[in-house]
Amino acid sequence: MLVGNLLFNPLGYSKDIGKEFVENARKYLGVNYEWGGRLTATNPKIDCLGLLFLAYSETFDFNWEELSVYPNKLVKSGKLGDPIKGLDGILCENVDITKLKGGDIIYLLSTNEINDEPLTNIEGINYWPWHTGIYSGENLFLEARPGLKVIERSFDEVLEENIAIFVTRFKDSH
Repeated sequence: MLVGNLLFNPLGYSKDIGKEFVENARKYLGVNYEWGGRLTATNPKIDCLGLLFLAYSETFDFNWEELSVYPNKLVKSGKLGDPIKGLDGILCENVDITKLKGGDIIYLLSTNEINDEPLTNIEGINYWPWHTGIYSGENLFLEARPGLKVIERSFDEVLEENIAIFVTRFKDSH
């Protein structure tokens, strides 16, 4: 049961949702990247959405196959949290990392159009996500890095390499 940001289990103790989500995602560190990967027989590796979906499934005991692979629909569904005011479409040079919490979902944005509605518009320019990951706390970013594997690295590096981000945080109830 979810109350506030705490997940209560039948034994009576609670866990922070963001922390549990990060812990579940870290289980996949070192798994090789492959587009469409979901650690299934037909897709035995993992991609960026696969990392989010699998950690979400473990955290909330939810079937990841019910989540949309279209970022705009995914954000609108609220399944991976609500947009964070002030971080819901912001240029990387303006990001205040003190507003981030472990477990926040980070959508890395570009102006390259994908087969979906733009996720946000910043200063009159449309942005679409090209990659996703998890802010894992202490200025770290957890991701299934394209062409490599699931890694954790400095969020400062991520901000330096990208134009803009969009952030969601788990809401109080599912």
